[in-house]
Amino acid sequence: MQAGFKHFDQKTRILKVLNMPAERATEFVNAIIMDYNLPSQGSFMLGLTYSDDFAWDYVEYLYSPDQNGIYRSLTLFKNGDSRTNTASFYIVDINADWEIAPDLLIIEKRKSRLGGLFEKTTQSIEYVPHTLTFDEATRLKEFFTLLAIDKMAVTLGIKIPALQLK
Repeated sequence: MQAGFKHFDQKTRILKVLNMPAERATEFVNAIIMDYNLPSQGSFMLGLTYSDDFAWDYVEYLYSPDQNGIYRSLTLFKNGDSRTNTASFYIVDINADWEIAPDLLIIEKRKSRLGGLFEKTTQSIEYVPHTLTFDEATRLKEFFTLLAIDKMAVTLGIKIPALQLK
């Protein structure tokens, strides 16, 4: 077990579409929603509506399409260029199979007889499935965001030492 996971495997694909005519962007995003079986179309589209020339905006999903413990993190980065009326997209698709490590309970039982004259102590360890807290789920989402930014930076040829995740 490491970093709180019983096991963690991931495969990442990065797709990029540069300088797409802006009038085709909505059609493109709708295709992404359908291809990746994303859970909510409205919030995904809303997140891409308000982008400008100076920043890369992103929308991120962490979900299990088949609800079988295999998770996907899909991050869509978008930038618009008002001079050329185009939009550019980077899609970072992280397909991850992971399981949170169980919690360990150390159980100690004591039995005594004759007012404590004879005492027997036994200890055991019990593994209990871990339930994510809100804070842990937030940190997990941040982890996948950093992983997506790292993968995008590598694709762009940018070295970010603080984000070199293996």
